[in-house]
Order: sequence, then C-alpha cells, then structure tokens
Amino acid sequence: MLLSGFSLQFSGSVWLALILAAVAAILAFFSYRRTNPPVRNGLRYTLMVLRTLSLVVIVFLITEPLLIIRETSEEHPVAGVFIDNSLSMKYDDGTDRTGTVREFISQMKGSGIPNVAWYSFGSETHHYPEHDSLNKALSFSERSTDFSSIFSKMQLEKKLFSSITIISDGSLTSGSTPVFEAERMGIPVYTIAVGDSARVKDIAVNKILHNDIVFQNVETTILATVTALGTDAEGISVSLSADNREVTRVVINLQQNESMQIPFQFRPSGTGEQKLTITASSVGGEKNLVNNSRTVFVKVENNKRKVFLISGSLSSDFTFVRNALAADTNLTITTLTETGPGRFLEKNAQPGRIREADILVLVNYPSVNSNREVSDLILETLRRGNTSLLHVLSNNSDPQKLKWLESELPFTFSPGSQQYREVRPLALPEKSENALLRYSRNAANDTWNTLPPVMVPDWNFKARPESEVLLSGTINSIPTGIPLMVVKRIGNKRALSILAGDIWRWKLQSASIQSTIFDEFFGNTTRWLSAITDKKQVQVRPLQQLYASGERVEFSGEVFDESFNPLPNAEVKLSIRTPDGNSEEIYLNPAGNGLYEGFFDETRKGDYFYQAVASLSGKRIGTDQGRFTIGDVERELISPELQYDFLANLSNATAGKTYYNKEYSDLFETLRQVQSLSVREKSTVFEYDLRTSVWLLSMTVLLLAIEWFLRKRAGML
Repeated sequence: MLLSGFSLQFSGSVWLALILAAVAAILAFFSYRRTNPPVRNGLRYTLMVLRTLSLVVIVFLITEPLLIIRETSEEHPVAGVFIDNSLSMKYDDGTDRTGTVREFISQMKGSGIPNVAWYSFGSETHHYPEHDSLNKALSFSERSTDFSSIFSKMQLEKKLFSSITIISDGSLTSGSTPVFEAERMGIPVYTIAVGDSARVKDIAVNKILHNDIVFQNVETTILATVTALGTDAEGISVSLSADNREVTRVVINLQQNESMQIPFQFRPSGTGEQKLTITASSVGGEKNLVNNSRTVFVKVENNKRKVFLISGSLSSDFTFVRNALAADTNLTITTLTETGPGRFLEKNAQPGRIREADILVLVNYPSVNSNREVSDLILETLRRGNTSLLHVLSNNSDPQKLKWLESELPFTFSPGSQQYREVRPLALPEKSENALLRYSRNAANDTWNTLPPVMVPDWNFKARPESEVLLSGTINSIPTGIPLMVVKRIGNKRALSILAGDIWRWKLQSASIQSTIFDEFFGNTTRWLSAITDKKQVQVRPLQQLYASGERVEFSGEVFDESFNPLPNAEVKLSIRTPDGNSEEIYLNPAGNGLYEGFFDETRKGDYFYQAVASLSGKRIGTDQGRFTIGDVERELISPELQYDFLANLSNATAGKTYYNKEYSDLFETLRQVQSLSVREKSTVFEYDLRTSVWLLSMTVLLLAIEWFLRKRAGML
C-alpha cells in the first residue's frame, strides 16, 4: 500500500484552540519569569517550554482531533473457472466430454494467467485451491445441475472477478435460469459448450399430463407424449403402470423426430398416493434408455362423502332433507332416528360410527328423546376439526339439550317461550352472490324472498362474531333481523344452521312452480361443507418424490397445536419401510417456527413408504404418511444432448462468447486481456481518534513528570 495523503480534523473551533494555546504559553512564561528560589536561566527556560508543551497537548486533545490517513493499492482480479461435474457430462455422444474438460484444465494451468479461481458445480458449487485438487475431485456424478448456484457462490465469496468461464453441456436440471444474475455481475461470461446437440437414436417419454388429485373408481385421462429422435420407430410398445402393475398397453409407429400424444384411461381402485409410470420400448442401437420411462404420482381420494343424518324423531323436515341429500350420488348417507333414549328406528344402528362422518346433519336434534351419550359423540367428532355440520333446528328441538352442542354451532341463543312464529325468509342484498344461495334459473334473492314462511321458536338468537348471516326473517313484510340461516368457517371447520322448522314448505312450493331451489340449495350446501382443506396438525413431505440412486432424500415437516399455532419443540420421528420390507427410523430436526427438516441416505432402488409421528412431552400430536421412489429416474440423462442455445444466451447477455468443444484457442489471450483491464485501484481510509491515543496521553504525563522532577531537584516551591 502507498500513502496517498492525510488530514487532521477538529470537532471544535481551530481559532479557539490557537488562542488557548497562546494563553497556555503566556501562562507558562509568567509562571517561570521569577522563581523561588532563583534558578539559572537555562533551567527556567526549560521548565517554561515543558509547561507550555503539556498545556498545548491538553488543549489539542480538548478539540477532539481526528487523524485521517488515506492509502491506495492495486486490487488484482481473479478469473473464475467453473466445471460442470454432473452425470450428463459422462454421456457418450462421441465427443469425449470428460476428456475435453481434463484437457482444458491442463491448458488453462499452462496459459500463464495469474489468479485463477477453480470451481466445480452440480447441485452445489464448490471452490478448490488449485487445479490439481479440482482434477482429483471431478467425478462427473452429481445428480443435478444448478447454474444459479455459480452466481450465489460468487456473491458469498466477495472476490473481484474479471471473468467467468463455464465448461458444460448446458443441461439445466435444477434451480433457475441465471441470465439475470449473470447480467447483474457486470463481467463477461465465456462458455465452452461440450457435447453434440444432435441426438443419436432415442425414444423418449417427454412428459405426462395428469390431474394431481383423482377419485377412486372414477375414470381419468393420462396424456403421455412420446418422441422418436434420430430414427423411425415402428411397433413401439407404450404402457401405463400403476404401482408397478401394468394397466394398459398400446403399440404406435413414429417417424423420425415425430412426437405423439397418447391418451390412457385410468380408473384407480384404491386411495392414497399412487405411482404411475409410462414406459416406451427401445429401438436397436439406442444408448440412452433412462428417458424411455417417466414416473408421476397422483393422489387418489374417495369421491364419496360419508353423511350421518341424525334426527330426534320422524318428521317431514327429516324426510325432505334426506331425499334432497340422496339426490347427490357422491354422498353415502347413514341415518340415525331416535325413538327414545338410546333407541333408534334403524336396525343394527351403530352410533359409534358417527366418528367416521365427513358431514353431520342434525334435524330436530337434540329432542326430548336424545341422551347425552350420542350428543357427546357428536361433539367429539365436530371438535376433531375434519367434520362439517349442517343443522336444522326444526319444531321439536329441546333448547336445554341443544346447549350441549352450542360451542360448535354458528350462533348462540337464550331459550324463551314455547311459542313459534311464522317468519318469511329475506335474502340480504349483500349476500346475493354467495355460493350457498345461488340459483341457476332466476335471481337468487327474488326466489328466496318468495318462499313461504317457516316456524321459528321464540328464542333470542345471535350470530357469533366469526359467523355470517345469509338469510334473515320478516313478519308481515316487516324485517325483524331474526337470523334464519347462519354459516361459520374458521380454519378447517365449517357449519351451517337453519334456525327454523317446517322447511319442507319450501320444497312443496318449489315443486308447485317447478322450481329446484330447495334441491339446489342442499347440493350447494353439501359441496361447501365438503370443501375442507387438507390441513393437518402434522405434515411431512419429501422435497421431491423421485430420487436417483445415491441421491439424498430430504424431508420437510410442519407441526401445529390444536389451534394450528406452530409447535417448535416437538419430536418428529419417521419410520421408513424399505423395498425389502425392513424399517428404518430417522428424526427430523427443528428449524424454528414449527418447521422441521431431515434427510435419509439410501442407494437401493424401489418404492419407500414412510409414517411420521409427532409428539410433545410424550403425548402424540398427530401422524402423516406418504411415499417416494429411488432409482426410477436419472434427471441428468433425460435430455443429455448439448444445450448450446442456453449457453450462448448466457454469454451473449454478458458480452462474452461461446466456444464449441475444443475450439477455444483464443480464449486464454482474451481472459488475460480482460484480467489486465480489470485491475482497479483500491483506496483505504483509516481514521484515528487522537483523544484515545496512548502516545499523546503518555507524552502529556511525561512532560508533566519531567517538569515536576526538575522543580523538585532545584528545590522550587
């Protein structure tokens, strides 16, 4: 470093400091103009100088002096070299990709370019101190290629780069396209494209289009695109397999470079996650068989929702509601009709199965016939958070027993008299677009407002703060504000209550004028109640469902309490069933705010199934399960041909250049010139607060000490 300048700054007035220094000198002069006892002039002048210097230094420190020193130096940039270490670099297309890489490293080392930084990249980017250590580390076996990791690594290292040289086949299999990040670096990117962009004979399953969620026993279409490259292909057999069992097979003919979309009809029989694989047969001379198959996962759900219709007694409302629900073929309806405490009209009634319900429908329940045991089962089921509620108050509901369930209802109430009032529905104008009130034929509000009156008990009803009133009531055409229909949705819970009896009148009038509003309303209601989000207290998923052999399987998880607040200190254990039937256990580590992460290392190919159990202080919170597959895919070999356009775009966007295979003879001179032009002058500023300078403080003490010593020696007072 070279000293380029310095300066001295004061926070106080310089003129005041000079005046004080002059005053200090005058005081020192008058202090020693006459001494007692008299001393020789040489000693007197010496003491005068010492006193003046010590006072001047003290005045100097009072002005808060700041010494600023500026130094300059030259910062020499480095030339970054990044080598693709992914599996696709081993692909044999006749160009010897790995040999080109080794030869380039050797020539780069012998080029005489100073300050070269060596890196390899794949799923991550790694730095090596010299070319020999890089050469030894190159295995060309990484399972993915993330170009964006190059620029993330450069930003972390904070070095001054003059250029970036990337030698790769351009196959981007993870991360994002880093053109914007490269432009933002402000330096040229030179790429050496290794490989051949023309494919040899290759049959590839390019993509599969499918619904992520399908339904049990409902036919769905799986669209597979198969391409023949470099050859005509006749008699290619393409099959669809579900969980390694063949479902169907077709035979197709393809011309060279032709793609065909093949529809497969698939009717899943089970539920849960299922693995679907499309496999195309090979042609003679085909080298890359990895992309002849492709695997996806679909979630199969039970299309039928379990509805438990519970009534305190037989009534017209019960019959009409049951018939409206039965019109929906996606519902499986079980009825429980009380005839007395603990007695039911249905033979072999099983109240315990209430826990299995997706939707609970309560009509005229609880009544005087109801006992606490069934109500407790209903309450337990609703509090689980996965069961929805449709509640019709009806005429014979017992207000005292209804209090048992009040916590799960969308309203509160205070029982009044035993009288009932005829109330006509009034659709609130601001709710006209609500999906529950929607009617296909006419304006919904007009139709609801013309329905006949229903019977409302003389109770004091009040919607909960989190609830929404969709219908209110009128008596003699005068709005009363009495809530007739109230809905509630909090997190994973949904509930709808009709606070009236004799709603069968709506159906009869609808039938007389050929209206379907009654049936459409119950259809809308069951769909709304069924639309429960798949939110669970414990959720654990692998970051992807297809892994190559040897690739680390990573898991992420979330754990919540019953109110769905994150739980940061739970124990999350995964039991993983391997393809040979054995079980292995791993634990996920807390990552903060209810998030968890962990990994599983395994090389055996096959299907793996896992179950996660989360607990806190020995108490189980919840479980989750899923699956993943190892070995069915090698992303690096799906499209292993040279992606020249991607590398060219990266270079062109940064004023660099793209070279093809070994045709890079002028690259080294270009790198040398760019590096020499990128040398920059670095200026460093050092600031010193002289008030804290040990040297100045020591000098002040020393001057005062010498003055004191000379005075004592001369016997001065």
